[in-house]
Amino acid sequence: MIEIKGLTKHFISTAIYVDSNTASYIRSFAYEDQPSDRVFQVCRSVSENMLQDDVNNLNMALYLSEIENNLKETDLKKVRETVSALKSISMMNSPFNDSWRESFLKKYKTISERDADELLFDYYNKDGRPFGQFSAIVDLMELLLLKTKIIEYSSKRSSENKLLNLLSVIDKEINILMPKEMAVCVDILFYKNTLQITRKLNGLTNTSEPLQLIRNCAMDLFIVRMLDLLTNTINDGNNTQFHLAQILTCDVDVWDILNLTGLNAIAVHRESCKSLPVYSSDFTEWIFDTLGDKKLDSISRMFTPQGIVERKKASILTMR
Repeated sequence: MIEIKGLTKHFISTAIYVDSNTASYIRSFAYEDQPSDRVFQVCRSVSENMLQDDVNNLNMALYLSEIENNLKETDLKKVRETVSALKSISMMNSPFNDSWRESFLKKYKTISERDADELLFDYYNKDGRPFGQFSAIVDLMELLLLKTKIIEYSSKRSSENKLLNLLSVIDKEINILMPKEMAVCVDILFYKNTLQITRKLNGLTNTSEPLQLIRNCAMDLFIVRMLDLLTNTINDGNNTQFHLAQILTCDVDVWDILNLTGLNAIAVHRESCKSLPVYSSDFTEWIFDTLGDKKLDSISRMFTPQGIVERKKASILTMR
Protein backbone atom coordinates (compact mmCIF):
# COMPACT_ATOMS: atom_id res chain seq x y z
CA MET A 1 0.00 0.00 0.00
CA ILE A 2 3.01 2.30 0.44
CA GLU A 3 4.72 2.83 -2.88
CA ILE A 4 8.00 4.26 -1.63
CA LYS A 5 11.37 2.58 -2.04
CA GLY A 6 13.87 2.71 0.80
CA LEU A 7 13.37 3.74 4.41
CA THR A 8 10.48 5.94 5.55
CA LYS A 9 10.39 7.53 9.00
CA HIS A 10 7.10 7.67 10.89
CA PHE A 11 6.88 9.86 13.98
CA ILE A 12 3.88 8.61 15.89
CA SER A 13 1.92 10.54 18.50
CA THR A 14 -0.96 9.03 20.46
CA ALA A 15 -3.73 10.77 22.36
CA ILE A 16 -6.63 9.65 24.51
CA TYR A 17 -9.67 11.82 23.87
CA VAL A 18 -12.16 12.27 26.69
CA ASP A 19 -15.81 12.75 25.72
CA SER A 20 -18.39 14.88 27.52
CA ASN A 21 -19.86 11.86 29.29
CA THR A 22 -16.64 10.92 31.08
CA ALA A 23 -15.58 14.55 31.50
CA SER A 24 -18.81 15.25 33.39
CA TYR A 25 -18.00 12.48 35.88
CA ILE A 26 -14.56 13.95 36.51
CA ARG A 27 -16.09 17.41 37.03
CA SER A 28 -18.59 15.98 39.51
CA PHE A 29 -15.80 14.16 41.34
CA ALA A 30 -13.87 17.41 41.73
CA TYR A 31 -16.66 19.92 42.42
CA GLU A 32 -19.78 18.32 43.86
CA ASP A 33 -20.18 18.32 47.63
CA GLN A 34 -21.46 14.74 47.64
CA PRO A 35 -20.66 12.91 44.37
CA SER A 36 -22.84 9.90 43.64
CA ASP A 37 -21.62 6.33 43.92
CA ARG A 38 -21.58 6.18 40.12
CA VAL A 39 -19.16 9.13 39.99
CA PHE A 40 -16.80 7.39 42.43
CA GLN A 41 -17.11 4.15 40.48
CA VAL A 42 -16.25 5.74 37.12
CA CYS A 43 -13.32 7.80 38.36
CA ARG A 44 -11.80 4.94 40.34
CA SER A 45 -12.20 2.70 37.29
CA VAL A 46 -10.25 5.24 35.21
CA SER A 47 -7.37 5.12 37.72
CA GLU A 48 -7.46 1.35 38.01
CA ASN A 49 -7.47 0.66 34.27
CA MET A 50 -5.20 3.39 32.88
CA LEU A 51 -1.59 4.38 33.43
CA GLN A 52 -1.32 7.62 35.38
CA ASP A 53 0.78 9.18 32.61
CA ASP A 54 -2.11 8.57 30.18
CA VAL A 55 -4.68 10.03 32.59
CA ASN A 56 -2.44 13.07 33.05
CA ASN A 57 -2.60 13.79 29.31
CA LEU A 58 -6.26 13.35 28.47
CA ASN A 59 -7.03 15.37 25.35
CA MET A 60 -10.02 17.74 25.67
CA ALA A 61 -10.50 18.38 21.95
CA LEU A 62 -13.39 15.92 21.61
CA TYR A 63 -15.14 17.30 24.71
CA LEU A 64 -14.82 20.88 23.42
CA SER A 65 -16.10 19.90 19.99
CA GLU A 66 -19.15 18.19 21.52
CA ILE A 67 -20.19 21.20 23.59
CA GLU A 68 -19.54 23.51 20.65
CA ASN A 69 -22.40 21.80 18.86
CA ASN A 70 -24.75 22.49 21.79
CA LEU A 71 -23.62 25.86 23.14
CA LYS A 72 -27.19 27.15 23.51
CA GLU A 73 -27.97 24.36 25.95
CA THR A 74 -24.59 24.33 27.68
CA ASP A 75 -23.98 25.53 31.23
CA LEU A 76 -20.78 27.54 30.73
CA LYS A 77 -20.04 27.46 34.45
CA LYS A 78 -19.92 23.67 34.25
CA VAL A 79 -17.75 23.86 31.14
CA ARG A 80 -15.24 25.96 33.09
CA GLU A 81 -15.36 23.52 36.00
CA THR A 82 -14.92 20.53 33.68
CA VAL A 83 -11.87 22.02 31.96
CA SER A 84 -10.49 23.02 35.36
CA ALA A 85 -10.89 19.47 36.73
CA LEU A 86 -9.21 17.98 33.64
CA LYS A 87 -6.36 20.51 33.77
CA SER A 88 -5.71 19.71 37.44
CA ILE A 89 -5.12 16.00 36.81
CA SER A 90 -1.56 16.43 35.55
CA MET A 91 -0.79 18.95 38.31
CA MET A 92 -1.74 16.43 40.98
CA ASN A 93 -0.33 13.33 39.27
CA SER A 94 -2.23 10.94 41.54
CA PRO A 95 -5.14 8.46 41.24
CA PHE A 96 -8.74 9.48 41.86
CA ASN A 97 -9.61 8.92 45.54
CA ASP A 98 -10.83 10.89 48.56
CA SER A 99 -7.46 12.53 49.09
CA TRP A 100 -7.49 13.64 45.41
CA ARG A 101 -10.72 15.57 46.01
CA GLU A 102 -9.41 17.16 49.17
CA SER A 103 -6.13 18.14 47.55
CA PHE A 104 -7.93 19.60 44.53
CA LEU A 105 -10.21 21.83 46.62
CA LYS A 106 -7.46 23.04 48.96
CA LYS A 107 -4.44 23.40 46.67
CA TYR A 108 -5.22 23.19 42.96
CA LYS A 109 -8.71 24.57 42.33
CA THR A 110 -7.68 28.22 41.95
CA ILE A 111 -4.72 27.65 39.64
CA SER A 112 -6.55 25.07 37.50
CA GLU A 113 -9.50 27.45 37.06
CA ARG A 114 -7.11 30.15 35.93
CA ASP A 115 -5.61 27.75 33.38
CA ALA A 116 -9.12 26.78 32.27
CA ASP A 117 -10.01 30.45 31.69
CA GLU A 118 -6.93 30.92 29.52
CA LEU A 119 -7.58 27.77 27.50
CA LEU A 120 -11.25 28.60 26.89
CA PHE A 121 -10.45 32.21 26.00
CA ASP A 122 -7.89 31.09 23.40
CA TYR A 123 -10.17 28.37 22.07
CA TYR A 124 -13.21 30.56 21.49
CA ASN A 125 -11.33 33.61 20.21
CA LYS A 126 -9.22 32.03 17.50
CA ASP A 127 -10.38 32.33 13.92
CA GLY A 128 -11.46 29.08 12.33
CA ARG A 129 -11.90 26.93 15.42
CA PRO A 130 -10.76 23.42 14.49
CA PHE A 131 -13.98 21.55 15.26
CA GLY A 132 -16.76 24.00 14.40
CA GLN A 133 -16.86 22.72 10.82
CA PHE A 134 -17.87 19.27 12.05
CA SER A 135 -21.34 20.40 13.12
CA ALA A 136 -22.35 19.86 9.48
CA ILE A 137 -21.44 16.18 9.91
CA VAL A 138 -23.81 15.92 12.87
CA ASP A 139 -26.52 17.42 10.65
CA LEU A 140 -25.88 14.74 8.02
CA MET A 141 -26.11 11.96 10.59
CA GLU A 142 -29.31 13.45 11.97
CA LEU A 143 -30.75 13.49 8.44
CA LEU A 144 -29.68 9.88 7.87
CA LEU A 145 -31.35 8.68 11.09
CA LEU A 146 -34.49 10.69 10.35
CA LYS A 147 -34.77 9.27 6.82
CA THR A 148 -34.24 5.76 8.22
CA LYS A 149 -37.02 6.12 10.77
CA ILE A 150 -39.41 7.62 8.18
CA ILE A 151 -38.78 4.66 5.86
CA GLU A 152 -39.26 2.24 8.76
CA TYR A 153 -42.57 3.77 9.85
CA SER A 154 -44.05 4.54 6.44
CA SER A 155 -43.70 1.14 4.79
CA LYS A 156 -44.81 -2.42 5.49
CA ARG A 157 -42.37 -3.84 2.97
CA SER A 158 -39.56 -6.22 3.92
CA SER A 159 -36.44 -5.01 5.70
CA GLU A 160 -34.45 -5.72 2.53
CA ASN A 161 -36.71 -3.44 0.48
CA LYS A 162 -36.55 -0.74 3.16
CA LEU A 163 -32.76 -0.87 3.01
CA LEU A 164 -32.88 -0.57 -0.80
CA ASN A 165 -35.10 2.50 -0.38
CA LEU A 166 -32.67 4.03 2.11
CA LEU A 167 -29.69 3.36 -0.17
CA SER A 168 -31.53 5.11 -3.00
CA VAL A 169 -32.14 8.13 -0.74
CA ILE A 170 -28.46 8.19 0.25
CA ASP A 171 -27.35 7.95 -3.36
CA LYS A 172 -29.72 10.55 -4.85
CA GLU A 173 -30.49 12.96 -1.98
CA ILE A 174 -27.85 12.82 0.77
CA ASN A 175 -25.03 12.15 -1.72
CA ILE A 176 -22.61 10.79 0.88
CA LEU A 177 -22.18 7.09 1.65
CA MET A 178 -21.22 6.57 5.33
CA PRO A 179 -20.42 2.89 6.02
CA LYS A 180 -20.11 3.22 9.80
CA GLU A 181 -23.47 4.95 10.11
CA MET A 182 -25.12 2.58 7.63
CA ALA A 183 -24.33 -0.31 9.98
CA VAL A 184 -26.51 1.42 12.58
CA CYS A 185 -29.30 1.95 10.01
CA VAL A 186 -29.26 -1.77 9.17
CA ASP A 187 -29.61 -2.57 12.87
CA ILE A 188 -32.71 -0.34 12.89
CA LEU A 189 -34.36 -1.53 9.67
CA PHE A 190 -33.77 -5.23 10.33
CA TYR A 191 -34.98 -4.96 13.92
CA LYS A 192 -31.81 -6.55 15.25
CA ASN A 193 -31.82 -4.30 18.35
CA THR A 194 -28.18 -5.11 19.07
CA LEU A 195 -27.44 -1.44 19.76
CA GLN A 196 -28.72 0.70 22.60
CA ILE A 197 -29.14 3.57 20.13
CA THR A 198 -31.56 1.36 18.13
CA ARG A 199 -33.56 0.55 21.25
CA LYS A 200 -33.76 4.26 22.09
CA LEU A 201 -35.07 5.10 18.63
CA ASN A 202 -37.68 2.35 18.93
CA GLY A 203 -39.39 4.61 21.45
CA LEU A 204 -39.34 7.63 19.15
CA THR A 205 -43.13 7.88 18.92
CA ASN A 206 -43.49 7.70 22.70
CA THR A 207 -41.29 10.66 23.56
CA SER A 208 -42.42 14.28 23.81
CA GLU A 209 -39.27 15.47 21.99
CA PRO A 210 -38.61 13.03 19.12
CA LEU A 211 -36.36 15.40 17.15
CA GLN A 212 -34.16 16.00 20.20
CA LEU A 213 -33.81 12.24 20.65
CA ILE A 214 -32.66 11.87 17.04
CA ARG A 215 -30.21 14.76 17.52
CA ASN A 216 -28.76 13.11 20.61
CA CYS A 217 -28.31 9.83 18.74
CA ALA A 218 -26.66 11.71 15.86
CA MET A 219 -24.20 13.15 18.39
CA ASP A 220 -23.28 9.61 19.48
CA LEU A 221 -22.55 8.74 15.86
CA PHE A 222 -20.54 11.96 15.54
CA ILE A 223 -18.28 11.02 18.46
CA VAL A 224 -17.35 7.76 16.79
CA ARG A 225 -16.74 9.54 13.48
CA MET A 226 -14.52 12.10 15.21
CA LEU A 227 -11.95 9.40 15.94
CA ASP A 228 -11.43 9.03 12.18
CA LEU A 229 -11.29 12.79 11.66
CA LEU A 230 -8.72 13.28 14.44
CA THR A 231 -6.16 11.21 12.53
CA ASN A 232 -3.78 13.25 10.43
CA THR A 233 -0.39 13.50 8.80
CA ILE A 234 0.15 17.22 9.32
CA ASN A 235 3.70 17.88 10.47
CA ASP A 236 3.92 19.97 13.62
CA GLY A 237 6.86 21.29 15.64
CA ASN A 238 7.55 17.78 16.91
CA ASN A 239 7.53 16.25 13.42
CA THR A 240 4.37 14.33 14.28
CA GLN A 241 2.99 12.67 11.17
CA PHE A 242 0.32 10.33 12.52
CA HIS A 243 -2.15 10.98 15.29
CA LEU A 244 -3.79 7.69 16.37
CA ALA A 245 -6.85 8.52 18.39
CA GLN A 246 -8.29 6.62 21.34
CA ILE A 247 -11.40 7.51 23.30
CA LEU A 248 -12.19 7.37 27.00
CA THR A 249 -15.96 7.06 27.31
CA CYS A 250 -18.56 5.70 29.70
CA ASP A 251 -21.31 6.00 27.10
CA VAL A 252 -22.74 2.57 26.21
CA ASP A 253 -24.22 3.97 22.97
CA VAL A 254 -20.77 4.97 21.74
CA TRP A 255 -19.20 1.69 22.85
CA ASP A 256 -21.91 -0.25 21.00
CA ILE A 257 -21.23 1.58 17.74
CA LEU A 258 -17.45 1.18 18.05
CA ASN A 259 -17.89 -2.51 18.73
CA LEU A 260 -20.25 -3.01 15.77
CA THR A 261 -18.27 -1.16 13.13
CA GLY A 262 -14.94 -2.82 13.95
CA LEU A 263 -12.40 -0.23 12.81
CA ASN A 264 -9.06 -1.99 12.28
CA ALA A 265 -6.88 0.83 11.02
CA ILE A 266 -6.80 4.16 9.22
CA ALA A 267 -4.89 4.60 5.99
CA VAL A 268 -3.51 8.11 5.59
CA HIS A 269 -2.39 9.93 2.45
CA ARG A 270 0.60 11.95 3.54
CA GLU A 271 0.44 14.70 0.92
CA SER A 272 -3.25 15.59 1.24
CA CYS A 273 -3.65 14.44 4.89
CA LYS A 274 -6.90 12.69 3.91
CA SER A 275 -7.72 9.54 5.85
CA LEU A 276 -9.50 6.34 4.86
CA PRO A 277 -10.91 4.06 7.59
CA VAL A 278 -10.26 0.34 7.16
CA TYR A 279 -12.99 -1.80 8.72
CA SER A 280 -12.82 -5.38 9.95
CA SER A 281 -15.21 -6.44 7.18
CA ASP A 282 -15.63 -5.01 3.68
CA PHE A 283 -18.65 -2.72 3.62
CA THR A 284 -19.84 -3.64 0.13
CA GLU A 285 -19.60 -7.37 0.86
CA TRP A 286 -21.52 -6.82 4.08
CA ILE A 287 -24.32 -4.94 2.25
CA PHE A 288 -24.43 -7.57 -0.50
CA ASP A 289 -24.69 -10.39 2.04
CA THR A 290 -27.47 -8.50 3.85
CA LEU A 291 -29.55 -7.98 0.69
CA GLY A 292 -28.83 -11.12 -1.27
CA ASP A 293 -27.92 -11.57 -4.93
CA LYS A 294 -31.42 -10.93 -6.34
CA LYS A 295 -31.56 -7.33 -5.11
CA LEU A 296 -28.02 -6.26 -6.00
CA ASP A 297 -28.54 -5.14 -9.61
CA SER A 298 -30.52 -2.04 -8.62
CA ILE A 299 -27.77 -0.70 -6.34
CA SER A 300 -24.53 -2.08 -7.77
CA ARG A 301 -23.77 1.23 -9.55
CA MET A 302 -23.63 2.98 -6.17
CA PHE A 303 -20.40 1.19 -5.29
CA THR A 304 -18.55 1.80 -8.55
CA PRO A 305 -16.07 4.66 -9.09
CA GLN A 306 -18.64 6.30 -11.38
CA GLY A 307 -21.24 6.22 -8.60
CA ILE A 308 -18.81 7.94 -6.25
CA VAL A 309 -18.07 10.65 -8.83
CA GLU A 310 -21.79 11.25 -9.44
CA ARG A 311 -22.50 11.65 -5.72
CA LYS A 312 -19.61 14.07 -5.36
CA LYS A 313 -20.88 16.21 -8.25
CA ALA A 314 -24.40 16.19 -6.81
CA SER A 315 -23.18 17.24 -3.36
CA ILE A 316 -21.24 20.18 -4.87
CA LEU A 317 -24.34 21.34 -6.74
CA THR A 318 -26.40 21.06 -3.56
CA MET A 319 -23.95 23.25 -1.63
CA ARG A 320 -24.15 25.91 -4.35
